Amino acid sequence: MIYKKIDLHCTVFCNVSEEVAKEYIDHRILKKKPLTQGAFNRAMNQACLCTCTPDEAIQITIDKGWDGVTPEYITAELGRRFDAVTHVSVKQTFRQTLTMPQNPKDSRTRTLEQDLTDRSWAN
Repeated sequence: MIYKKIDLHCTVFCNVSEEVAKEYIDHRILKKKPLTQGAFNRAMNQACLCTCTPDEAIQITIDKGWDGVTPEYITAELGRRFDAVTHVSVKQTFRQTLTMPQNPKDSRTRTLEQDLTDRSWAN
C-alpha cells in the first residue's frame, strides 16, 4: 500500500501497524521534514530494535516530537517513565505509612519518625 508517496510494505516485516506508520508519515510532513522511502524504511527498522514494541517506539517518537526513531533515546525515555512511576508509588507508600492509624504502644507498627518524635513518656 502506498500512502503519500511512501510504500508501507516494510511495516509488515517490522510488525508496525499501518495506522502508526501513517501517523509517523503525517508527523514528518507536519514538521516539514521530507521523508524519503529509504528514511522511512530505516525508521521502521530502528523501531524493531527498541526494547518496547515497534508501535510504542514510533508513538514515543511522535509524542516527543523527534524527527527519527532512535533506540537509545527511546530506551532512556522508557527509563524516565519507569522512574517517575516508581518514584510516585514509593512516595505514596511512604505517605500511607505516615498516616496509617497505629497502636501507640506497639513499636512494630510505628514508623521510625513516630518513634523518634514520641513524647508520650513525658506525660
